[in-house]
Amino acid sequence: MGIWKKYVLISKILLLIILPKT
Repeated sequence: MGIWKKYVLISKILLLIILPKT
C-alpha cells in the first residue's frame, strides 16, 4: 500500500511539472 501511494504521489508531481509546460 505504501509503494502504491508513492506512485500516485510521483504521478501527481509529474503532472504538475508537465502540464504547465504544455
